[in-house]
Amino acid sequence: MMKRIDYVDNLFDDDFVARVSTKYHTNLWRYGHTSNRPDASVFWVSDRLADFTPLIDCPDQKIIFDKIKEYYKFEVGEFRDEDIYINGQTYELEGQMHIDCSHKQKPTEKYTIIYMVNYHSDNMQGFETYQNTVDFVPGRVVIFDSIMPHRGLSTSVKNNCRMTLTWKSFDLVFDKTSPIML
Repeated sequence: MMKRIDYVDNLFDDDFVARVSTKYHTNLWRYGHTSNRPDASVFWVSDRLADFTPLIDCPDQKIIFDKIKEYYKFEVGEFRDEDIYINGQTYELEGQMHIDCSHKQKPTEKYTIIYMVNYHSDNMQGFETYQNTVDFVPGRVVIFDSIMPHRGLSTSVKNNCRMTLTWKSFDLVFDKTSPIML
């Protein structure tokens, strides 16, 4: 049996978290991203660095993902390049409860992973499910079942953007010794 949600802190040192946060703040951003609901809030998204490099090709994204893969002891099945992106939420721009994949897509094998990008967590709200809220902590990794209803929360100040690097609905096969196993 597996946990539906888990999180871990301190996989990355402060210098790395600060460097990545600074780098991703300068990404190319566009407004118009939504969750999987047609009536959902519209927020910011980035899938390209400032030099137009796709996020999937970013060495830091690969370092983060590889470290998560090592910690959680999983192998990756199929995924789509467009399912790697950074969500950007600003003041009072709350997400709406949604799921990341339908029940028809092998739901027992689909997991979403988020990495909390911002170096400073002041005025950052976290990640909410119907069961609880996971606080925003710089460098925190949250992994959860893609059919779990969830939403990202906004900032509580007008001059910041809460960023989460997301790997949405990946096919993951976990080792029996993974921390996500019960």
